[in-house]
Amino acid sequence: MLDRQIEYLKMAEVEESMWWYRSLHALVTDTLARQNVTTDAQILDAGCGTGGLLLHLKKQGFANTAGFDLSPDAVDACKHRGLDVTQGDLSNVDQLFEGSTFDVIISNDTLCYFDDAGCTDLLAKFEKLLRPGGILILNLPALKAFSGMHDLGVGIKQRFDRGHVNTLVESSALQIERKVYWPFLVSPLVYAVRSIQRLRLKLNPNVAIKSDVELPAAPVNYLLEKLTLLENQILAHKPFGSSLFVVAKKRQ
Repeated sequence: MLDRQIEYLKMAEVEESMWWYRSLHALVTDTLARQNVTTDAQILDAGCGTGGLLLHLKKQGFANTAGFDLSPDAVDACKHRGLDVTQGDLSNVDQLFEGSTFDVIISNDTLCYFDDAGCTDLLAKFEKLLRPGGILILNLPALKAFSGMHDLGVGIKQRFDRGHVNTLVESSALQIERKVYWPFLVSPLVYAVRSIQRLRLKLNPNVAIKSDVELPAAPVNYLLEKLTLLENQILAHKPFGSSLFVVAKKRQ
């Protein structure tokens, strides 16, 4: 696994400009608009990393946001950006916010660090912290075909598909509103790159591991962002993608 401190520094440097983060943040704010979430809603970013999404929400006028992350390096990066976040373990989210409830909980790319039992437990804790009718937003690494060096570099334990998500959620009081794979249009390129990575690892297990947290050349970054934003606006259903974006609602 890669040096976490270095990875968080890289994330803080690129997440406001890198196409993937910008597209994910747009998916989140579009979901909030579709769900008629007002700017005074109580929103929790559970596993907020270096705070890129919280900063984006703040710029969009959402005033009542909270966040936490396990990494002190991530928390330091958030505070450097003027964000009031705390350090805490996702597994203890119910204890960290005991007595609090939220209109929206967002937890992007976090369930992949847990096994199925851990995911089920975490979803139950999110459910308890949500108000009736509250929204849970998740982004998940999707489909084993897209696994590669990034998974090894950041310690991803599993990837998800839509059926897997159904199984995890079915025992809770959460109702899935949306499950969509993304990015779709650039997924052949992602698949090709990851396939080559897997082949390199098979031929040489000692090959240098690196994550995908890297800003492409400006024209490439621009094109990838525009393609991904376009597909997310016009394609309601996509057959596959390297991520799975999930929206669930707590039953009234």
